Amino acid sequence: MKMRWEEPRIEVQKFIPNEYVAACYNISCNVPSGVGYYETNGEPGYQEGGWFTKGDEFIASGTGCGTTHYGVPGVPDDGPVANAMWQESRSGRYYSVFYWEQSSWGHSSSHFSKVEDADWEKNPNAS
Repeated sequence: MKMRWEEPRIEVQKFIPNEYVAACYNISCNVPSGVGYYETNGEPGYQEGGWFTKGDEFIASGTGCGTTHYGVPGVPDDGPVANAMWQESRSGRYYSVFYWEQSSWGHSSSHFSKVEDADWEKNPNAS
């Protein structure tokens, strides 16, 4: 049976994504020596707590690693927001920080970035 000749035609299809793509952020881990914690007892600053006193929830202590982390997981679409507190060891000063866990080489480590001196960059090409 012979095929009938048809005039060539172009079919245009609209791209409709089937997944949600989140923006990625590059965030500096920029805290000095101190303690990271969740403010849970309603008193300003970090309180360790004891037998009869309620303390704040400890996250980690030490110094920020000083590096910029690329594609930080768990950041809301509108950017990092304060989700923990940091109290400096030397001055006792405390302030809001963005806290996240990030694994590398099989180790999970805590990272903190100051909200007041935000060093965050949206990375639209990393999604």
